[in-house]
Amino acid sequence: MHAREREAIYKAIQRYIDGENFPHSQLRTLVSKLFESEQETRRELTELEQEYDELFNQKSAIPWIKYDPENPPEKGMYFVIHIGGITSASIKSEGWQSYNGHWLYDVTHYAVINLPGEETTE
Repeated sequence: MHAREREAIYKAIQRYIDGENFPHSQLRTLVSKLFESEQETRRELTELEQEYDELFNQKSAIPWIKYDPENPPEKGMYFVIHIGGITSASIKSEGWQSYNGHWLYDVTHYAVINLPGEETTE
């Protein structure tokens, strides 16, 4: 249903609520169209809820590993999550160093970088 048609229905219903008299046949038509609009809205809402559920329950494409400073990963380059966001960094004996040379002290998770054509480490 077009938004203008829906708005016209709401205005007519408001006029009826405000005391205007309508013949029974016109009221039946208004209620029928209102019901149709409500059903359409329910269908749309159900579709949106399904899309949300699919996106919300989707597994992450990146297999994040919780960073344990007592058990760090092997030396190498990783994607890391830290307070500032997600970046690439390498683990060194001193800690995490980002690709641009900054030291990261707030890393919470990391993921192995597997570029296309490289063997995975799993």
